[in-house]
Amino acid sequence: MRFLEKRVFKMGVTPEALMDSAGRGIADAIRRRYAVPGEAIACIGRGNNGGDALVALKYLAQAGWVISVHCAVESNHLYALPRKKWRELDVINNDRSSLPLGPRIVLDGLLGIGASGPLRGSIAEAAEWINRQRGCPNTFVIAMDIPTGINGNSGVPCKEAVIADLTLTVGICKRGLLMPAAVNHTGSIETVLLDELQIPKDGELCLNDVHSLRGLLPHRPHDFHKGNAGRVGLLAGSRGMLGAAVLCSSAALRAGAGLVTLFCEKNIYPSIAPMLPPEVMLQPVNSLTEIEVDQFDVFALGPGMG
Repeated sequence: MRFLEKRVFKMGVTPEALMDSAGRGIADAIRRRYAVPGEAIACIGRGNNGGDALVALKYLAQAGWVISVHCAVESNHLYALPRKKWRELDVINNDRSSLPLGPRIVLDGLLGIGASGPLRGSIAEAAEWINRQRGCPNTFVIAMDIPTGINGNSGVPCKEAVIADLTLTVGICKRGLLMPAAVNHTGSIETVLLDELQIPKDGELCLNDVHSLRGLLPHRPHDFHKGNAGRVGLLAGSRGMLGAAVLCSSAALRAGAGLVTLFCEKNIYPSIAPMLPPEVMLQPVNSLTEIEVDQFDVFALGPGMG
């Protein structure tokens, strides 16, 4: 991430322009998720992570959200850019006489990806306060880039680390967010893409998702029908373990099989029939010898049979 930032700065993009773009992207992501304006509270430290949160507040206020800021340090200790964004918020009309009907969100902008080690002092206290807010009705914690207290590389959380419902990570998904150690702290993860940060195609790591993998699926012509998509046979399920048969039948359909036939014991036929997807053909049998296995492209045997 720092490499990308240095590259765009050399191209003439200013740190303030990048912060404004990040904050606007964060606000847009929040508005997509929560259509009705509500209350937004930013908890910030002295760094640029807090600056992103302050810019996001500005755009949320313009969209009808009621905003407030909890600064974990004295405002005169803020870095130059966050201090400027703090002053810009002072001119926003923020009527708190009646709160809107939408959710209450707490933005974690205490620390960014460069922080490491245990949280201390006012930052630790602010993180603990954020975590307590998760127990309040209709309140959601949203981490800016990475939850405070999570190591950006290993994902290992410190004792006081923020537990987020949603992490909005800017530019690229940070390695630590994907590590098993972070799974109980990140909540859902959404990447906020910025036009200024062009991701290099020769990066060290590549994150695959549904969209990037979809191109690996074979193309199906318009005249394609279920007989062309493969035949799967299953012998599965027994009394007390009907779910295994239902799950593997459904999995065969989701994998793209055109014709799925489930063979089961006759005594469980009445129980399992109502549980199956309508596309699955169900055949009761007494033994495997009754099944013409050769008629199938794939045959699975055993799930839920003890």
